[in-house]
Formats: sequence, C-alpha cells, structure tokens
Amino acid sequence: VKYVGSTEDGLFFNVKFNNEKGQHVDILITDENGETMYEGSFSDQFFDKKFLLPEDSDASLITISLKSGKDSFVKSYSVKSSIVKYVAVNKK
Repeated sequence: VKYVGSTEDGLFFNVKFNNEKGQHVDILITDENGETMYEGSFSDQFFDKKFLLPEDSDASLITISLKSGKDSFVKSYSVKSSIVKYVAVNKK
C-alpha cells in the first residue's frame, strides 16, 4: 500500500500485492470514525489497483485493511490537505 500522489480530484493510493494462489482477499478502507469508504473482494493473482480519496472528503485519517483467511495487513494514513491560491499582480 502506497500513497502515489494527488490531482484536483483527490488523493491516490496504490494497493499492490501478489496473490499467486488466487485466494479471496477482502479490502476495506475506513475513515477515522470507522465509516466504510470502500469495501471489495478480489481473487486476482496479481493485484494492482489505485483508489481515490475524493478532494471533498472530510477524512483526516484513512485505514486500508487487507484480509485473506488468517492473514491480514493494515496501514493507516493521516490526511491533511489545504488549498493554496496563487495570485500574480503585474504592473502594466
């Protein structure tokens, strides 16, 4: 799980892993209140997907959880964004 950047649409996180046996993997993304932002199940042998945290999201912490059978992986990210306004004044 890795933060890969942002656009005007929001923040992107990449979830990538090998699942050679094609086992069932559950992915859960929650905010700081435990509210589900995304939930899905996959059995891809090579999983490589990007997830978008929309720009208008109020989340200050997101947690990405992967679970397959008895194995699990959890990673949390603190999210803080601000809008920077650039103003140029030129004398003519």
